[in-house]
Amino acid sequence: MTSLPDMDWREKRSFNFFRNRTAGELAGYFRPELWSRFVLTTAHHEDAIKHAVISIGGLHELFLCPSPPSDSTLLAFAMQHYGRAMQHVVKLDTSKSARAVDVALTVSVLFACIEILRTHFASSLSHIYSGMRILAELARRSENTPEHYLPRHLLVQMYLRLDTQVMEFGRDGFQAPPAFAITSVTPVPPTFTDVDDARSAFEMYRYQISHLARNVQAAKMECDSPTLYFQSLEERYQLLRQHFNDWGVAFQRMLQRKRSHDLAALTLKASSIALDITLSSCMECNETAFDLCTEKFRELLATAEEIVQRMLQDSRPRRSSKRLETPCQYDSHSRSEPVISMNLGIVPHLYMAATRCREPELRQRSLFLLKTIKRREGICDSDMLAAFVERLAIEKDGAQRRIQVVHSRTKRQSELSLSTQIPGGMGISVTQHQPPDLDAM
Repeated sequence: MTSLPDMDWREKRSFNFFRNRTAGELAGYFRPELWSRFVLTTAHHEDAIKHAVISIGGLHELFLCPSPPSDSTLLAFAMQHYGRAMQHVVKLDTSKSARAVDVALTVSVLFACIEILRTHFASSLSHIYSGMRILAELARRSENTPEHYLPRHLLVQMYLRLDTQVMEFGRDGFQAPPAFAITSVTPVPPTFTDVDDARSAFEMYRYQISHLARNVQAAKMECDSPTLYFQSLEERYQLLRQHFNDWGVAFQRMLQRKRSHDLAALTLKASSIALDITLSSCMECNETAFDLCTEKFRELLATAEEIVQRMLQDSRPRRSSKRLETPCQYDSHSRSEPVISMNLGIVPHLYMAATRCREPELRQRSLFLLKTIKRREGICDSDMLAAFVERLAIEKDGAQRRIQVVHSRTKRQSELSLSTQIPGGMGISVTQHQPPDLDAM
């Protein structure tokens, strides 16, 4: 599929860059059909999609460039096409046309991708929610709107994936339309045909479990008498636990059929371990619940290290071929080329391990991996999260030092007080043991 004939040379360049490079990268290590087939096909018929694709191609090229980029006009060019795409979108009427629904749902994902490439993560949320509102309205009206361009389930998966990331980073997320809810009759197959089949089922459970975790958090903070509410949450927890366990059995059966595990399978394995940690800790009342998951964190890190090792060995042009080195050998030249993905990845899992696990060695390994890879997976940017983890560590270290100083001062004051209460002639002279800098502490 080539660029359109009415494009100028620069538009063709960015369109072809999206087709040849960006589409495969956005899919991560899973099937790229949403980007490489359906989005590009739609771009040949819809100007809004065409201009959004051109904008993403230009921004992705900038994303890969060293700073400052050699072409200073590329950003202005990409933003010009972003604006043109918006001009076409405002003319859509999703209440009258299946075509308009498909275009609106697709362009909201593309706009979110544009904002993510610009590191405007908060702005990307507004586009994610726009698409979720359309899906919710379709479910509310109980309308089975025909698919005009794209398989609806691929778009639903994308929205649930992005909204799950939002919840993982502390926002409330958008309430899923009722049609998405898992019920007790939701079937789990004995096994999966391939990794993409397993991922599709997994992302539904991940979304629902993330909502459960957020609801439990809200109940702890807001409910005066949360007993009855917690009872319903406990029932929900047991249902989701059973479904997730069944998924895990089917996933393991699929893995046993494979002679070797590719990066897609390993990424899904890491995601399933991380979700198991979330599910195992979400009903507890404090952060120490994660202490019971230390071995799961260890398994997660071992899987993540294997993934990063393979990523850095990957011979494809978009990544470095150098091996992952130990922290003492690490330097900037061993880092992978920047990668943008809108699919499942490992960045949020490494961040969780670096901030939730209290085993120092595992936290350091997590931070090292975050600093080694240059990946932006949806709203999760490895460099930004690594910097945040390091800042947290500095603040925590400073707080511990202040506590130690206060504790030391209190202990000395207590000792001094006790010494002055001893009968005369028996006490130790206060001035003999008072350090010269005590008043300065």
